[in-house]
Amino acid sequence: MSKTTALSVEQSLSSSLNGFKDRASAAKAAHKSARKAILDDPMTSDLAKKQNLEALDAGIRATLDGNDYRRRREEALTQLASKIAAQVLDRGEEAVLDALPAFERRIVHKALSEIDGVTTYSEGEEPNRRVVIVPSAD
Repeated sequence: MSKTTALSVEQSLSSSLNGFKDRASAAKAAHKSARKAILDDPMTSDLAKKQNLEALDAGIRATLDGNDYRRRREEALTQLASKIAAQVLDRGEEAVLDALPAFERRIVHKALSEIDGVTTYSEGEEPNRRVVIVPSAD
């Protein structure tokens, strides 16, 4: 890549990042203002305030998925889990995966729930929680 092209890519990325930061700051300010308005409303019950805050919080969650990372990670985890499940079935012994974040553990549990002969569960405490794949008692 030429020096000029690398510089233009860097400038483009920097510009995009700055735009993202500006939008994130604006969203954060709007969220803070909306939370304050909900909490300060004397005509709303505590239960209604709680429900409104939960809805507000759920509505602003965003998932960043650069270069389709989550989809690719899901595919890789599904393939790995299937391969290890086959080994568990062949050996008849459990296998313990490396520690995974919650969303990745869910992917493994879901993928292996469709495979007869194995069961999964999680053990350990965050951030060292692991998926255990065991032969089913069936």
